[in-house]
Amino acid sequence: MKLTLEQIKKLTVGAVDIEQTADGIFFYKMQKCQIDAFYALSDILGFRAKTTTGIRLDFETDSKFLAFEVKNGSKFEYLIDGVYQGTVAINDSRARIELSAPCRVTLVFPSHDVGVIDNVELSDGASAVRHKFDKKVLFIGDSITQGWNSGIDTLSYAYRTSFALNFDSVIQGVGGAYYHASTFADSGFEPDTVIVAYGTNDVWHFGTKDEMALQLRAYLGLVKETYKQ
Repeated sequence: MKLTLEQIKKLTVGAVDIEQTADGIFFYKMQKCQIDAFYALSDILGFRAKTTTGIRLDFETDSKFLAFEVKNGSKFEYLIDGVYQGTVAINDSRARIELSAPCRVTLVFPSHDVGVIDNVELSDGASAVRHKFDKKVLFIGDSITQGWNSGIDTLSYAYRTSFALNFDSVIQGVGGAYYHASTFADSGFEPDTVIVAYGTNDVWHFGTKDEMALQLRAYLGLVKETYKQ
């Protein structure tokens, strides 16, 4: 049973936008205006803003398998009933996970690359219901939030916190990023809590503590005004 784009959207966690093109289904952890703003700062930051950090399909199902076509991205991790299983084997651009129904399956997109998939399939007649979460949390930050260079993407603090506390989370981590108001925009996610973890890289971009403080206040002011935190 091939899932429609609307069905895939309903099962997706961590994406603020999803679109389907001739090249596959694209998932975005932040608004495209934010990605453009990061590219304006540097190509490296722009690419890292495009990566599919925090994006996953997370649902309960009685299907005997989950299969999908990989258009881009070599590393997709997965969990069964909340327990890490490893990396999905990809053969000739096709991936398949055998399931012992019923179960909760979490397919995790790459944190360091742009994961693009297509043709998602479950067993004929199988049910698929998005996992129910207790709270919505938006993580914003640099490489620590993104889990940059981690061997296992789901061991980042944002992922571990999300799994441990059952958060419906968006993880807007960008390795090398720093406080810059141009890169902020309303995610459309409507979180209960926002966690901002910038500051590590700011010393390399701002000449004085006063300049750093000015950028910090401008950024956090936008966060507070947008999300009423």
